[in-house]
Amino acid sequence: MQCQSCGMLIMKPEEFSTEANGVRKLDYCKFCYYKGSFTEPEITMAEMAVKLAGPMRINKNITEEQAKETAMDLLKGLKRWQGKTGQ
Repeated sequence: MQCQSCGMLIMKPEEFSTEANGVRKLDYCKFCYYKGSFTEPEITMAEMAVKLAGPMRINKNITEEQAKETAMDLLKGLKRWQGKTGQ
């Protein structure tokens, strides 16, 4: 499964997020959503793209600008960012 906030592939049960009551939530990873709340509730789509661009740039051997564009394209398809602009 893929985190619907950051796009991370969730491979292990312990990587999934949880609701406040401890029930596992399958839409998000534990780094983005924890105990019923987003860990960074105020982060914008553009800020998330910058956050993802660093590792993406290294892993794909691309420029920072290419990484930001790739990250924005990824985020546009995720549940958390549906209907939101890149601001």
